[in-house]
Amino acid sequence: MTISVPLAESQAQVSDLFPTNGGDQGFGQLELMLLQLIGQLLMKYLSSYGGGSWSGGGTWQPYKQGSSTVPTISSNDAAQAVASDLEQRYGLTPTQAAGVLGNMQQESGMQCNVNQGGRRGAPNGDCSGGAGYGLAQWDGSRKAAEIEYARKHGLDPGSLQANIGYMNQELDGPYSKTIRDIKQTSTAGEAARVWERDFEQAGTPAMGNRIEYADAFLRKGL
Repeated sequence: MTISVPLAESQAQVSDLFPTNGGDQGFGQLELMLLQLIGQLLMKYLSSYGGGSWSGGGTWQPYKQGSSTVPTISSNDAAQAVASDLEQRYGLTPTQAAGVLGNMQQESGMQCNVNQGGRRGAPNGDCSGGAGYGLAQWDGSRKAAEIEYARKHGLDPGSLQANIGYMNQELDGPYSKTIRDIKQTSTAGEAARVWERDFEQAGTPAMGNRIEYADAFLRKGL
């Protein structure tokens, strides 16, 4: 989806876009302020639906779902790589990304190849539920889907690239509401709560830990 919005750079341009029929020529100050407000609200609305940006000439170019979810890893540090992906791909703020990291710290200790219980390495074969794997400790059908995602793209299921890539696949698809909701938050704690509720859906959330970890990541500047 590409939405073109002409950007008026002067009162004359605004008047050309919205001409008056007789009477005062051009817009007054009140009309200009109203037009600017409408533009700001439009930007806020569009930016709430995942990543995107304004290009020259006033064209909004949102992130296109369905394109490759395989990320280019910016760092071998899992926390830095996840934060960078969320900020660049979906337009999250560092504060919002910290809420995500707080959840992953609680789930896996930011380890990409850890099975529930602490054993590191390849995922065990139990995809019946209650045997999580990876950064988000996916289990059941989601664990099976992460393994399949890695196979499809020729990746190790325990690799950072497979973990982030599968996270992106979920956020672009059945868990897209997570991005819309988390972008409405203003603190790391709020972001941590939204991510747990929408994405992790943990049986025992231990929410205090998630918020504490989120705040710690934010203080570190990730």
